[in-house]
Amino acid sequence: MIRETNDRSFRNDVLMAAGMTLVDCWAPASGKSGVQAPIVERFATEHPSVRVLKLNLTDNPRVAGTFGVKDAPALLIFKDGQPLVASKGLHHQYAIERLLTVAEARADRIPQA
Repeated sequence: MIRETNDRSFRNDVLMAAGMTLVDCWAPASGKSGVQAPIVERFATEHPSVRVLKLNLTDNPRVAGTFGVKDAPALLIFKDGQPLVASKGLHHQYAIERLLTVAEARADRIPQA
């Protein structure tokens, strides 16, 4: 089961978290969000090393605004709290896997403190 994050818990759930995190941004009024949900569920099952969270954009405008997410569905990918990829629209599993590969490549280029 994928956990929900929100404006209050996002910092701890994502920005302070170690490793790779995928945030599925959805909205109750978005039909495409309903199509995206089982795809993200399957991705989470097949990629247990990636933390997968859901964010209701309607109820959490602060996080949505911070990361420029205006429409659902959208995906945000972070590694060690660092935002690496933001992609709007409906994504099939192969596209999510490709975004994860892009995020890993970007993370490898970030200098470590």
